[in-house]
Amino acid sequence: MSLASCNDDYFDKNFDDETEYTSQDVVDMAYTLTVADYSAIASNATNKAIADSLDQLHDTTLYSAALAALSSQRYFTEYAPADEYLPVFVQGKWPNADNGSKFNITYNLHQADYEYVDQLGTMATYTLSENDYETAWSGRGKSALYLTPVTVSKISSLLKEAYPEAAKGDIVMANYAYETTEPATGSQIVKSYGNPYLFAEQEDGSYRKVSALQGAGNYIIAAYTSEGYVPFGFFGSDITSGYFSASGLELTDDAIDEDNAENWYVTIESTDQNTFYIKNCDGYYISSQTTGGPFFLTTEKTSEGGEWQLEAQSDGSFNLTSPLTGSYVKYSSSYSNYGMYAESKFANVTVTATNAALYQFNGTAWTRFTVDEATVYTFQPSDYTVFSSTATYVSSPSTQLPIWLSATYPYAEEGQRVAMAYKISSSKAEASVYEYTAEGWTKATSYTAETIVISRDNGVFTAKLSVYYNKALLGDPGDFTTQDITLDGLNYIWSNTNNYGWKASGFYQSANHTTESWLVSPAMNFKKAEAPYLVFDHVFRYLASGDAAEFNQRLGVFVSTDYAGDVTSCSWTQVPLTDESMPSNQDWTFVTTQPVDLSAFIGGYCWIAFRYTSSNDVDGYTASATWEVKNVLVREPETAE
Repeated sequence: MSLASCNDDYFDKNFDDETEYTSQDVVDMAYTLTVADYSAIASNATNKAIADSLDQLHDTTLYSAALAALSSQRYFTEYAPADEYLPVFVQGKWPNADNGSKFNITYNLHQADYEYVDQLGTMATYTLSENDYETAWSGRGKSALYLTPVTVSKISSLLKEAYPEAAKGDIVMANYAYETTEPATGSQIVKSYGNPYLFAEQEDGSYRKVSALQGAGNYIIAAYTSEGYVPFGFFGSDITSGYFSASGLELTDDAIDEDNAENWYVTIESTDQNTFYIKNCDGYYISSQTTGGPFFLTTEKTSEGGEWQLEAQSDGSFNLTSPLTGSYVKYSSSYSNYGMYAESKFANVTVTATNAALYQFNGTAWTRFTVDEATVYTFQPSDYTVFSSTATYVSSPSTQLPIWLSATYPYAEEGQRVAMAYKISSSKAEASVYEYTAEGWTKATSYTAETIVISRDNGVFTAKLSVYYNKALLGDPGDFTTQDITLDGLNYIWSNTNNYGWKASGFYQSANHTTESWLVSPAMNFKKAEAPYLVFDHVFRYLASGDAAEFNQRLGVFVSTDYAGDVTSCSWTQVPLTDESMPSNQDWTFVTTQPVDLSAFIGGYCWIAFRYTSSNDVDGYTASATWEVKNVLVREPETAE
C-alpha cells in the first residue's frame, strides 16, 4: 500500500509546541481503535483539511472520499492512510501527553488480496426473464423456459445487456432455470403479449405518450418491448394483408420526433357509435375479420372488421379491440409482430429458478466469478433445505453458515477460505467469506490488524508506519506504472494478469527481441521510517543461467529517491538479490525473496522499480526471460512495532 504524505509540517503549524506543556505526563500504552473512533477520525476537521491537501497535491478527490468512508468501512486504505490521520486522533484523545510519550495504536488495514470481500458486499442479483430465455435460444430451433449445457454460456451476454453501465469488478448472482436435456420436452417458451400505448401528435410534429384518446387526429400506436416502442399500422401500399411487424422507434426526451414518426403514424377517425376507424400513413384503412389475424388494408372503410375501440388500462397502456371479433390487438414477443388474440390467452409467464451462479464483469465481459484465495460457492435452491425442509433462504447467516460449512467441508485445513453467495430473503441476496481457524469457521474480513507507533517528540505527534505497501497485484496494477525504453517492434513488455501478477517478456513470434522496460511502484513515504524492507514473490524462466549475478545484470530491482515520472531522468540504486531469492529458472514455481534492506533510503520518498531487459545476440548474449512478480510487501520489521 502506498501511503503518500505531504504534511510533515502540518502539525508544526497547527499544534502547540513543547513549551506549552508543563506537566510531566509521559505515556507508554497500547490502544485498539473502537467503532466510534473511526467515525471520530473521519469527521475530524483537521483530518478533513489533510485529506483536502492530499487531494490538491495529487489532483484527485479520492483522499476526501476515502476519509469519509472510514466511518462506515472502519479500516484504513491507500487513500485513507493511517499515518496521516492517527496522529491527529492521538493528539485529541491524549492532549496532555508529554514529550517521550508513545502510543501503540492497533487499527484495521485493508488487505489487497481480500478486496473481493468488499466486491461481494456490493453484489447484485438478476433472475432471467422469459425474454432472456427466448434470446438465449434464438436460432436454435426448439426453445424453452430453461437453459441447458448448450445455452448456459449465454448468461454472459444476457448480463451485459441487463447491465450496460457495469464497472470492472461488479458482481452479480444470476438465478436461472436449468435442465441437462435439450428441449424436446419440458416447459416450452409461451407467447408473451404486450398491450400498445398511445402517442399523440404535438404542435411541433413530434409524438408524446398520452393516457386517453384525445379525439380524432394523428397517433402512433406502439407496444413497449426490449427493442423499444414497436409501432402498429403500416404495411406499404403494395401489401394488403398480413401481420404488422417493425423495429423499435427511438425516443428523444420521451418523444418520438417527426422524422421517426413519418412512416408509422396512423389517423384515427371518429364515428357516432363510440368506435373509430384507423387509417395508416399511406391512407389505407386497417381492418380485421378473424381472430388471430391477419390484418387487411383497404382504400375505403369496410363495414365488417374496420371499426375499433380503445380502453385505457391502469398501467397506461390500452386495450385496442375489434367489436366484430372481440379480440385484442397485442404484440407477441415470440413472433415479433402484432396479431389478434383472445383475452383468455394473456398469460404472465413465471419461471422458477433452479440454479444460481456468480458472475463478475472484467471490463469487457461477464465471466464466472473465481478467486485464487478462496473456494467460491453459490447456494443452489436445494441447499437451503439443509436448514429446514421448507427453507428457501438463509435466515440467520452468522449461526447457519458455520454449521453448513462444517458439514460441507468436514476435513477443512486451517487457513482454508470459502466465499459463499446466498439468499437472505425471497428477493435479496448477500455474500460472506469464512475462514477455517483453530476456533472453527469464522467470518473473514477485508482487513487485517496492524499496529502503528505514535510518539510525541519536540511537542509534535508523529507516526511510524509498520506497512508502506502491501498488494497482491493479481488483476490489480497496484498503482505501478510502466515505461518502455526499447521495444524492438513489440507493443509492450509488462502486462498485469489475474493469475500471475505483473508479467514481462521480450519473446514474441518465436524470436528473442532486444528490449528494456521498467515497472515503477507508487511513492513510498520513508520520512519517518526506521528499518524498512522489501519482499515479493517472483518466478522467471529462460535466463541463460538463472543465477543471482545474471538476474541482477539482466533484470533486477532498483530504488530512486528523485523519480519524477521518467526513469531516464533520475538516479537509480540497485538493490541486488541473492541466490537464496532466485527461482529455479526451470519451472513456474514462485519464490519469496529474502528481505531486501531499504534503510539506505530513509528520510524522504522513494520509488521501487523492477527493470526488465532481453537481448537478441547483443555482445554475444541472447535471452528473453519471462518474469512474473506479485505479492509486493514493504514494511518495518514486525519486532520493531
